[in-house]
Amino acid sequence: MTLDCTPASAAHAIGEGVAVSLAGTLKALADPLRLRMLSAIAASPTGESCVCDLAELADVSQPTVSHHLKVLKDVGVLVSERRGTWVWYRVADAFKPAVATLLDSFAPAALDHRLDARGRTGLADADAALAHLADDLAAAYGSTSPALVLATVRESYTALARAASVTPHLIALTERFARQRLDDLQPDRTGAPPQVLFVCVANAGRSQLAAALVNHYAGPQVVVRSAGSAPAADLHAGVGEMIVALAPDSAPAFPKPLTDDAVRAADVVVTMGCGDVCPVIPGVRYEDWPVGDPALASPEGLNAIRAEIDRRVRALLADLVPDLTLSPVRRRASMTVSRPQVLFVCVHNAGRSQMAAGFLGALAGDAVVVRSAGSMPAEQINPVAVEAMAEVGIDIRAEVPKLLTAESVQESDAVITMGCGDACPYFPGKRYEDWKLDDPAGRGIDAVRPIRDEIRARVVTLLDELGV
Repeated sequence: MTLDCTPASAAHAIGEGVAVSLAGTLKALADPLRLRMLSAIAASPTGESCVCDLAELADVSQPTVSHHLKVLKDVGVLVSERRGTWVWYRVADAFKPAVATLLDSFAPAALDHRLDARGRTGLADADAALAHLADDLAAAYGSTSPALVLATVRESYTALARAASVTPHLIALTERFARQRLDDLQPDRTGAPPQVLFVCVANAGRSQLAAALVNHYAGPQVVVRSAGSAPAADLHAGVGEMIVALAPDSAPAFPKPLTDDAVRAADVVVTMGCGDVCPVIPGVRYEDWPVGDPALASPEGLNAIRAEIDRRVRALLADLVPDLTLSPVRRRASMTVSRPQVLFVCVHNAGRSQMAAGFLGALAGDAVVVRSAGSMPAEQINPVAVEAMAEVGIDIRAEVPKLLTAESVQESDAVITMGCGDACPYFPGKRYEDWKLDDPAGRGIDAVRPIRDEIRARVVTLLDELGV
């Protein structure tokens, strides 16, 4: 019997003009370095990156970087803004959802396309094993109806089975997942510790690492969960190694699907690239952390992602558990001296940078090497700045304004500018920050005191981030 092919209507296809335009945009994206640059910009905590930052992604010149960025800008994916001598790039507002989908959903799916070819084997009699597990859990959760326990067990098994690559362990994983869900269903959490839920797309990298860091720092003082809107089969290998290093004796982590129960039980829900999939529950605090996807990162990028998640986890825990004592941040391996070196730079080196250096020296002592300089140093230090610092017990009368040099920047691990960022030479591997502070020049003591106090608060934060 011969079956004739009946051509389908061409009306279902996108228009030719649209296809040509779309192909041009996709062609602009179809370059490994451009994709890495786009991911770096999208995952930046500030949502933007400078040419000098992106030059570190590959061994290419800044003009080459600028060329690739121009290609992405010409098709509308990026927009730019010149500030002094540097140009900063960010994802265009209209493209932000599309870029998020590309990096958080399409890219992992493209990398995992071989998964379906592995072949899967299951239990010969899953029903009997699930029924036995449900009986055990019903006895442990006496206040929950046996029917609800059985339904939770079956739903947990089904959800995990959709993505699991090691099905012989499904019953053990189902028990762990079902216990979490049954805990979340308990109606009375009076006196319970705060509960945090981390959510990303695959629950294979960012959210798992964030949960492991919370467990590492807070232990039983915080209940932590993680989940994915489209969970992967396995954890990202690099993230798995990091989690084992944080908790070598814990049961292996595994990707889990997002459930309404987990969201309802949480006090804080932190999303990482999938905020729209979470149901909005009144009374639940929501945060979105723009953190890169480890599945797409190089080893260096993975370390940077871990450091960024660690920083955000510490800030979250400081808010949720104020009495928690956190261990110091481990110093960066790139620092080549035994003590971190910090350089404060303002225009005249007569006020802001001198006060910052004074606070850092007083608070850190010999633990930090501190310098200050100016792009156009004044003849003497601002006497009102001296007076303001004397009020808090710090004497900077003997300091003199100094000229900024390339050598002082090169010797420093962190360079903090205050209104003169463009004057600083750029060296790869340095940490650069720009503190937006009013200039105390020409102001009275009442106006300088708030500037002084803000500088002190920023210095305290800097010391915490340096692990001092």
